[in-house]
Amino acid sequence: MAKRIHGRELNSDEVKEILELKADDITGSKLKELFAARMDRPAKFQPNDYFTLPAHKYFNKETIKTTAGRYVYNIKCMPEVYLKKYGYMNEALSTDKVENLEKNMGAMLLAEEMTTKEYAYWLDNSEWISMSVAYFISPSISAALTISNKDVMKRKDELFTEYAKELADGDINATKKVESELVDLAKQKIEPLDDASYDYFKSKNLGFATNYKKCSIMIGATTDLNTGKLKILKSNYIDGVTADEYVDTSSLTISGAYSRGVATQIYGYESKKYNNALNQVILDFDTEDCGTSKYLELTLTEAIKPLFQYRFIIDGSKLVELTPDVIDKYVGKTIKLRSPMYCKNDHICVHCAGTLYKRIGLKNVGCVISNATGALLNLSLKKMHDSSVKVNKLNMDEYITEH
Repeated sequence: MAKRIHGRELNSDEVKEILELKADDITGSKLKELFAARMDRPAKFQPNDYFTLPAHKYFNKETIKTTAGRYVYNIKCMPEVYLKKYGYMNEALSTDKVENLEKNMGAMLLAEEMTTKEYAYWLDNSEWISMSVAYFISPSISAALTISNKDVMKRKDELFTEYAKELADGDINATKKVESELVDLAKQKIEPLDDASYDYFKSKNLGFATNYKKCSIMIGATTDLNTGKLKILKSNYIDGVTADEYVDTSSLTISGAYSRGVATQIYGYESKKYNNALNQVILDFDTEDCGTSKYLELTLTEAIKPLFQYRFIIDGSKLVELTPDVIDKYVGKTIKLRSPMYCKNDHICVHCAGTLYKRIGLKNVGCVISNATGALLNLSLKKMHDSSVKVNKLNMDEYITEH
């Protein structure tokens, strides 16, 4: 088992050493001196060793408990302009936290609160520091995260007996129930072990319901390449594939290779078609308002809010731009959105398009359609590594309304 090394509270001399660090001090050799264990000595600090950071010491309004690793990251990687606005970054950098950092910095770039040079500073230093420390602080995958759990395997046998007919028929609802229950049970067994290797999954860098499930629980739902129907494979890669599931498991390799080598051509061709069709969609930065009275109605939710920043809505007799400091007041409300669908100009006016593209100087907005086809292309490439079948519930009442 990769035993987790829990953080300890630093003494006053150690805190002083940490607080005296400057960005220029943080070199590769300094990181090794601080955090790397050697044959002749243990690491001086663990990244999760904690201490109390006095208020206003480093962009923190209040006295907080933080860690040596987070303090080093803040002084080396975080641009001061970001820290002045959002304060000391005192969270573990899981995938969703990094995405939130990127979103905030992107918003600051658009609002001209941050320069591209400052953004590049964060990006370059974050990549450098993570790569510099990864090889001496990242745990290896432990036995607990590879060897299949006996209780999970016992429950798997019970579920495959209970849902034998449904699974044999490729019933997607039964499949989802079986897979979800086994994945949840595996988490319940692994989390109390406090295994450092589980951090890979907690940070969402690896998918527990995909990577761990296939390796240590069951391969699960796959598509039969011959019939197109759903097949549910009980075997996993750690315990070995049974003879009767060997052919279907081998087909996953073919499916992944096909998706990468052949299916990607489809989306490459689609990109060319969309670009040819839409390359004449151009914005008119000089015309503020085409004068249309038409609009789209939609409910602005927190989830879709970023898609509508810098767009214009009709609020009473006024046109309101949904800038970051305004948009929150409309979340949860039905808005009247100005849309390029109703623009009366030959080229789309500013009020119908919003100011996002004007802010970044992009007139040929039709070219951004490649983002959509690019997303489909990436999904096809990902099938090389993830051939799992995913399902979502659709409530048709959300899409059908009476008129």
